Parts: sequence; structure tokens; C-alpha cells
Amino acid sequence: MIHLTVSEALEAYRREAGPRYARRIERWLEWGGRPDEATLSRYLRHLRDHEHLSDSTIDLHLRTIRAFYRRFGIQPPTLRSWRFDPRSSQRPALDSDLVQAIVLSAKQGQLWPWHVPLVLLSTIYGMRSAEMAQLRPDDLDLANDRVFIRTAKGGVQRWVYLPPLLHPHLLDWVPPSLAEVERAFAEVWSAVSDVPKPPQVGWHAIRRALVRDLRAAHVPEEDVIRFLRWRGREGSARMLDLYEHPNVLVHAQGAAAVVEGDQGSRAYDAAVWDRHPYLPFWS
Repeated sequence: MIHLTVSEALEAYRREAGPRYARRIERWLEWGGRPDEATLSRYLRHLRDHEHLSDSTIDLHLRTIRAFYRRFGIQPPTLRSWRFDPRSSQRPALDSDLVQAIVLSAKQGQLWPWHVPLVLLSTIYGMRSAEMAQLRPDDLDLANDRVFIRTAKGGVQRWVYLPPLLHPHLLDWVPPSLAEVERAFAEVWSAVSDVPKPPQVGWHAIRRALVRDLRAAHVPEEDVIRFLRWRGREGSARMLDLYEHPNVLVHAQGAAAVVEGDQGSRAYDAAVWDRHPYLPFWS
């Protein structure tokens, strides 16, 4: 059995998980963290009461710390006293008019050419940044009208139908890096708005808008879950509820708070395409 020092374990974790996650562990260790329930509870309260982090951000710290210890064979504490309310997180979603404006700017040549497929994949399939960066040229099977989506966050990876009217926008697909995908949204935003992009607004805000508008178009819950490639009925239903009720509505003039209201095939996707809110924008 190989024994690692704390610094060696941290460096190994940095190589595997990346600097953002490693920095969370560094903060925990600098605070004097120990893998027991009492110490970890005090640390989370410190993040909330003294650093004024949101519940959702604190939950990210907690999950990172637990993953770090599991990686090196240490059972992390359960923390029965800590409860995270997912509805306290920020869930910005673009309004439908803004989505239409973004699509129109893509079709009218107001964006860089490599931005156009990103806008299409985001508005039509609700693809996340990482999923768009992972899309390889051979994942686009235009001859059979389909695209293979390598779903992030443990979702279902599957082929989905690609309507022929969308083919021309994907003919010259060259996979960008994740950093390029994330930077592209800010450039797209600047093409449709004269105000600075609101914080925490990115491609995911289009994904949330798509879920909201699919449900508004009366697409059945099960079909939305399948189309968005979530895995697991119970967990997917919870995600659907959160996405269907964004708590921030984003306009071209900025963000405004809103009050919350009360294996693939063409056959599976048919119910969605008939009512897809953004497909007509591309026709």
C-alpha cells in the first residue's frame, strides 16, 4: 500500500480533477480541515456566515471535499446536520425573445461562423458547454439525419434526430475547446445586447429556457426528460422541476428576477419536434 503525504495527495488530485477543484481542497486544508463531521460542519458554517457563500456554492465545496477523501480511500463524514436547498441556487434562463434574437443573429451572419453551430446545438438540443466541446465530426451522421450527444453529468449518451433543415449549419463542424465554447457565449451576447452580460449567464441559460418552453408547449414530462438526456426517473423529475421554473429571467437589457409559478430514435423524438419552441426560429 502506497502512503501519500497531504501535499502529494493534493497534487495528484489537482492533476486528475483540475485546479478549480484542487483550490477548494486547499482552502479546506488551510482552514485546518479534518475528515470528521464536527469539523466539516464548522467549515461549512464558516463559508456561509463569514465568507457569505450561497448554499449552492457551499454544496460544491462539500461534494469536492468528500470526493477528495474517497479518492484516497478515506470514508468522508455524512453530515446529517447540513441540508442544502437546491432552489436557493441561481437558475437564470433566457427569455424566448432573446433566444430568437440569438438565432436570428446566427442566421443573418452577425456572429463568427464557428459560433453558429454552438447556437444551434444549444437552442435545439440544450447541449451543455462540455457536451459541445466533446462533439466530434463523426458524431454528426448527416446521411442518417442524426447526431450523437456524449452527455455530461452522468446522463444518457444517445443518437438524436437531426432535422434536415439544420444540416447546412453543421457541415463544417470543427470541435472547439471547452474554453472557446465558454468564451463564445459572451461574444454571442455582445452581438444581441448593448449591456454587459449578467453574471452566471451562459449556454446553460438556454438549456433552462428550452426546458421551460418545451413544458409550456405541453410536451409530456417523460419526453422532455428523454430529449434532455437525463438519467433516472426520480432525479430527472427533480431537475425538470428546477429547470421548468427558472428564478432569473434574462432579457437583452440584463437580468430581472422572476417569481416562480405554480435509446434514441425519431419515434421517441417526434413528440418533441412537433412542439419544439425554437426549431421554427431556424426555418
